[in-house]
Amino acid sequence: MKTKQNTRVITLTESVVQSRYCASRINIESQLHTHEFYEFAICAEGEFENFYNLESRQILEKGAFFLARPGEPHKINQRQNNVFFRDDIYVTKKKMKKICNAFSETLFDKINTINGPIICTLDYDKLKSISNAVNKLSNIGEATADTEAQHSFLVAKMLDVVYKKYLGEKETNLPKWLLEVRENISKPENFIIPLADLLENSFYSRSYISMAFKKYLGETIIEYRNRMKVNYSVSMLAENSMSINVIAGLLGWDNPNNYIIAFKKVYGVTPLQYKNSLLKN
Repeated sequence: MKTKQNTRVITLTESVVQSRYCASRINIESQLHTHEFYEFAICAEGEFENFYNLESRQILEKGAFFLARPGEPHKINQRQNNVFFRDDIYVTKKKMKKICNAFSETLFDKINTINGPIICTLDYDKLKSISNAVNKLSNIGEATADTEAQHSFLVAKMLDVVYKKYLGEKETNLPKWLLEVRENISKPENFIIPLADLLENSFYSRSYISMAFKKYLGETIIEYRNRMKVNYSVSMLAENSMSINVIAGLLGWDNPNNYIIAFKKVYGVTPLQYKNSLLKN
């Protein structure tokens, strides 16, 4: 729906991000504005209207979120006097690019070239855990290594949802053999098996498979598998009894340092730093 808007558009600078990571349980409308940074606006309760780019409106219900990119005018409106609460997550351009590159070297550019608003939905469990994390980070007075770790992990969880909806492969466009390979290497029970052994029965060579992954998924098969293993390890880190060395071994890394490097590439912190941040909270 096309809508003309004469209201002045204000610009929020990155100084907003430098002073806070998140804002929790906001229940007021916003002014028409743009950002010099990225913002995830999550509908935590009720529903609200997102007035986007001076020309369209979207209704966001509980669990839905909008990713506002730098330079995109938008405004949050109350809908028909209904009470709503939203959670905001703020990310600088530099940090967003770094976390995007952990998923794929093309993700950052793709996010910024998607036409129209980026809107996704969180399931109940994800919404609950993310809202809790936003609430904790919104009350942080001073940034520390632990809070940086928590924020990076939070942004990565949000990006994972965006990636799967907008940038994940369309099943019909992937060759059947590549779908089967991807499914096989993504199974947690296969993480401990060397990649060469998993690909041994494939009709194609490892170099060709890696080239196909790069073409269709934007990353090599090693990058893809490492990301799957790192994401899976997050739940293992929550187990106090499991050491970093044990987790690395269970995921198929003979050298724990390789696990640490892979984890830091995705989340910007080491597994131990992330584990310690969980224990403190």
